[in-house]
Amino acid sequence: MITRALLFLFLSASVASAQLSRGPDLAPKLGAAIPTVSATSPDGKLTVDLAKPKRLTVLIFGSHT
Repeated sequence: MITRALLFLFLSASVASAQLSRGPDLAPKLGAAIPTVSATSPDGKLTVDLAKPKRLTVLIFGSHT
């Protein structure tokens, strides 16, 4: 029982520390206007204005490394 309590306290402190060290929350607020963003096709022939979506659009940014 004591081991579980200590483990819980350790993990709780680690999560709290990580949340404090990640910096300010820069995400858009709920209900905020969509930022002006556009994307160009790889061949450069088509540009899409992502600030005025015609249908539900989800952008996922990540790294392949």
